[in-house]
Amino acid sequence: MSSTSKIFLFVLIFIFSLTANAQVEDLYKLYRQHEYEKCLKKSQVILEKDQDLLEAYWVNALVYFEMAQKPDKWISITNDPLDDCLKNLGKIKSKDSDASFYKEREDTLQFIKEFANDQIAILKEKGLKTSTAKLYKLIFKAFQGEEDALQLAHIYILSEDYMQCIVQIDKIYSTAPPDVVPSSTADPKALNEGIKFMIENFMFKDAFKMIEKYKDKFSQNTYINNAFKNAVLLAVDTLFTNKDKALFFEYSERGKSFYGDDLVYIKHLENLCIKLIKQSETAFFEKKKEERTWRDTLNLRDAFKYADMAQLLLPNNTNIKTIEKNLIEKYNCQIPDALQLEFKKAALDVINKYRYEGYYCDSIGQVPSLDSVVWNNTLAYLASIHAKDMFAYNYTGSVNRRGLDLKGRIDETELKGTKAQTFGALNFVGALKFGENIGYGVTFISINNPQEYKKTIDKMVSNWMIATRGGSCERIMEFDYTDCGLGFFGDRWVLIMAYVLNIKD
Repeated sequence: MSSTSKIFLFVLIFIFSLTANAQVEDLYKLYRQHEYEKCLKKSQVILEKDQDLLEAYWVNALVYFEMAQKPDKWISITNDPLDDCLKNLGKIKSKDSDASFYKEREDTLQFIKEFANDQIAILKEKGLKTSTAKLYKLIFKAFQGEEDALQLAHIYILSEDYMQCIVQIDKIYSTAPPDVVPSSTADPKALNEGIKFMIENFMFKDAFKMIEKYKDKFSQNTYINNAFKNAVLLAVDTLFTNKDKALFFEYSERGKSFYGDDLVYIKHLENLCIKLIKQSETAFFEKKKEERTWRDTLNLRDAFKYADMAQLLLPNNTNIKTIEKNLIEKYNCQIPDALQLEFKKAALDVINKYRYEGYYCDSIGQVPSLDSVVWNNTLAYLASIHAKDMFAYNYTGSVNRRGLDLKGRIDETELKGTKAQTFGALNFVGALKFGENIGYGVTFISINNPQEYKKTIDKMVSNWMIATRGGSCERIMEFDYTDCGLGFFGDRWVLIMAYVLNIKD
């Protein structure tokens, strides 16, 4: 290009600039005079000639913002002036590459944004999720630019339209090919963090459903698989901090259905379970004995509850079993195996003493001397298991957490009534009649001497004998009972008495 041509082009640009500036001044003049309709028409003409004139979009935005203060007055011009205001700001945002235009007008923009957010609050209060999401999108484009897939999902979260959020995240994985890699997609962050985004917004149930839906599709895709596993780990870590640990164990178990063979995942669960057990036990142990209240014992109960739940989650984990065993020994929650005979003898001595001597029960009067009962290992086992369940999960009653009463629990054993045909006769064993006493408040925690067992058992049994309600004395003094089993855990006690028919050939 010759020097003359360059000068001519420069002159044209200068003249055009002067013309544009003059036109913009006319727009501002009409705006200040509240001639809004004329201002918009003139702006339209200007933008038809120059679609990059940011000042024209800006004046449009200001005009529509003024109209948004009294929208009904301007219904003949625009149905939604705030939307039109934000659309013009969105045009500026897309063309203002260095953000200098926005920076010069920060105060006014902040004022517009606050007004738009106030309208969001009104729409939310009315429960208008679709309108709320629409306005959020316009605000986002006006102040941040074009949204990506995750940002759009976030908009639906802000709008409290969780179903649309799920649809948006689902679209990320449904449209991606099974062998997708970060370099082959325009939005790799969405693939890596889609499920994680749901977890971060506490959408655990839907996130796990989505993993279940797409895990087979991406089974050979290391990138997506790692993203899914990291989301599951985030879920269990998040729920670990929740006060109610039931959800932690529930979703840990669900995670096992995806990654049960993954050693990293299983080890992570083990570490969290052990941490949970130790935290609860430490909270109890660090409190001085004289300062402990019944509330503090809940921490010890929780330690056993979490140990039980952990063993259901990781049934073959020897570390967790060892920790529970050490806790039982530390707090004398159960009689050690080596001293079971002493405990059994002490229990029979106490119970049969009352039966031999006879006793006056408030519910039925004087009961004469009765035959002794014998120890039944199955009844003792049922009693111990139920006592442990009551202690760990802090309840007292005959119905366990699975909804089984004493009959239901007996029916799970051979005492339900087992027949066996032999060459010479029919063998039968079964508990034809049974009763159960539940007790609490007596513990072995500070007792280490087996000689004290009988005193402790007598204390619990005497509580049942003097009880004026509930029939506990009557059950111990039932004349046709033949067998018994006593068990305890912590401060929970269970005595099962039964008439066991045992016919042998």
